[in-house]
Amino acid sequence: MIDDKLAARLGWALPLATIFLSSSIHLISGNNRAFPFFISEADYPGIERYIFTIGFFFTGIALMYVSWRLFQVNKSRTRWYWMHLSLLAGITVGINLSLMAIWDIYDHEKLHVFAASNIFHFGLGWGVVTHLAMKDASQRSKNLRYISVSAAFVGFIGILYISIRVKTRDLSN
Repeated sequence: MIDDKLAARLGWALPLATIFLSSSIHLISGNNRAFPFFISEADYPGIERYIFTIGFFFTGIALMYVSWRLFQVNKSRTRWYWMHLSLLAGITVGINLSLMAIWDIYDHEKLHVFAASNIFHFGLGWGVVTHLAMKDASQRSKNLRYISVSAAFVGFIGILYISIRVKTRDLSN
């Protein structure tokens, strides 16, 4: 069994390393079409695709494990209905992240975008329901979740805005 702290660290460090490495290689190799670019564009054929696919596939597995452990460790001292929803949302995020890693945006655009949308939606929901489940958490933990969920919501609005602008621009051409 993996130590809970190690699993939690893998849950954020693995995607961070994946994004940093695959995006850096994508940029340095000159394969980017513009800067800044969507993270999914770093799933370009070459070394960056291997890093992107392997990193996000295993991140999906790690997040499913983190979601399960979060549920197991906290189910007796949280609001059970929110904790069950947290488990389901976390598992859904992990599955979709692993699928998104397999379905690259260049060859499987619709499937990739579907999985990425699920990651955003269920990830935001996972943060909210986990926060609601943790009724007796420390104020420091609550504040960290307020900041994290707020940042995720701002990122979600940003990606939604960019997607609408790109789609609108494509339709007008």
